[in-house]
Amino acid sequence: MTLEPTAPRAAVHGRGAVADRWCTGDRCGDEGSGTINSVGLIVLAVALAVVLGGVGVAHRERVRLQAIADLAALAGAERSATAGWEDVGERPCRAASAVAAANGAGVQSCEVRDLDCLVVLTQPVRIAGISTSVRARARAGPER
Repeated sequence: MTLEPTAPRAAVHGRGAVADRWCTGDRCGDEGSGTINSVGLIVLAVALAVVLGGVGVAHRERVRLQAIADLAALAGAERSATAGWEDVGERPCRAASAVAAANGAGVQSCEVRDLDCLVVLTQPVRIAGISTSVRARARAGPER
């Protein structure tokens, strides 16, 4: 096997002598830009996945907290059912707070209006490393 001398780089690629100024090592011009573009697209896809995952977590926690708020309001409304003829005091809000605490949520506010129990719950949530709070409100009482 005989090795023949190779032609200069410009002659091999047909780019001319001016293109040789932009050549370094084995790369010329925009060679390798596909790798950079691919890495950029992968980073963008990962960032998008993290954001969408965070939105999904926030939605799931909001739905879960709403269910807890509904349950807490129902517990409070059960205690306030006799408010028409007796003083129920803080019993409805204590019942709502107990239900919320048992489910890992905090009561932001609780109010008894006539026979209705209005509850607002909050819960801290961490989404993609950022701490935030989700809120849910519910009202329970007899149909009007």
